[in-house]
Amino acid sequence: MSSRGDIHKVIRKARRRGWVILGVAANSASHHVLEWKDGTRITASASPSDNRSARNFMADMKRVERNCP
Repeated sequence: MSSRGDIHKVIRKARRRGWVILGVAANSASHHVLEWKDGTRITASASPSDNRSARNFMADMKRVERNCP
């Protein structure tokens, strides 16, 4: 599976976990923007060049979820 496909899988998991998908970043169409319940936003590349990007994105989400009150 491509990194792009992996990112899309992580985004589907994020939606099930309670993240709100805001769409793409205002300054480019190549980044997805997600928002957590406390208003924290994270971005992910829509077409990553690094094969670890999906794992790093998932780790960012878990970090935000863990620090939420």
